[in-house]
Amino acid sequence: VDETIKYIKEHRPPMDFFSWHSYEKPEATRKFAAYLEKRLDEAGFSGLETHCNEWNPDPTVELRGSSLASADVAATMCAMQDTKTAVMCYYDARMGTSEYGGLFNPMTRKPLSPYYAVKAFGELYTLGTEVRLEGLEPGTYGLAAIGEDGRRALLLTNLSKEEKTLTVNVAYSHRYRVDEVHALTDEGAFTDGITLGQYEVLLLTDYELS
Repeated sequence: VDETIKYIKEHRPPMDFFSWHSYEKPEATRKFAAYLEKRLDEAGFSGLETHCNEWNPDPTVELRGSSLASADVAATMCAMQDTKTAVMCYYDARMGTSEYGGLFNPMTRKPLSPYYAVKAFGELYTLGTEVRLEGLEPGTYGLAAIGEDGRRALLLTNLSKEEKTLTVNVAYSHRYRVDEVHALTDEGAFTDGITLGQYEVLLLTDYELS
């Protein structure tokens, strides 16, 4: 990146955006995004769009479809939401035998758990307006959103080594779980806090998914 930025600073080619890739874990990807923005600002390219047009925290056959893979996907999307990165493109959605194809089972062609993590994030994206979220413990990631019609959703995931019990101060009537076994499985309402196991993803909504 440093050599590329040095080159464009010297030669000033016309640029619509700066693209980059990451196959690291969520925190490393977020830190790289911050470093890239800092270096672009220093080089006089403040405000230039940046596109992470390849990212995948677990590009291995062994981890394909695992609970860790889905948690990493959800955590990466949550971690990158408030960065200046304009575009995030998961790599990739092919149904072939490539180790990078993490969304679909190449034999059955059915979705794997990371697909449902992306679908859960899509629910928040559809609602449209991000809501401030506070009180997350280290190792947990989250994102909240609300729609113009008042519908609410909260996405949570746990990358820590231990189970987490979380208290949510806003009422949600549906709890959908994603992991190696659960594919946006509706577990109904909850009362005394939320148990979030290691590498689990939860989508909380006050409406039923269609």
